[in-house]
Amino acid sequence: MAIKDCLGIVADIASIGTAIFAAWAYGKLKHVLHRRRVDLEQYLKSEKDRKTDHGQRTLLHLSRELKLSQSDVFEAALQSENVELLVQKDSQGKAKRLLLEYKNEGNQN
Repeated sequence: MAIKDCLGIVADIASIGTAIFAAWAYGKLKHVLHRRRVDLEQYLKSEKDRKTDHGQRTLLHLSRELKLSQSDVFEAALQSENVELLVQKDSQGKAKRLLLEYKNEGNQN
């Protein structure tokens, strides 16, 4: 077998390996994003179900509780149909805080 033939076989194996790894990495990423969204929804729902308040929480609070970065929490909230983003305003009507809240089941479309 010539070196040229061996290199062709190695290149084919490398191409197949790259495709398999890319598919695995994509699946892993989708799983991580799904898990973050589900964790956020479950946490906000449990906070709302306690009925001590409206269950609204800030990004900082959620980041601490879920052990995620604030950007990860925000991304999960944007991906969710069950999480509502609310802006709390100050006395002048300017945005003061961003709050996240689990939507009531009756309010969903």
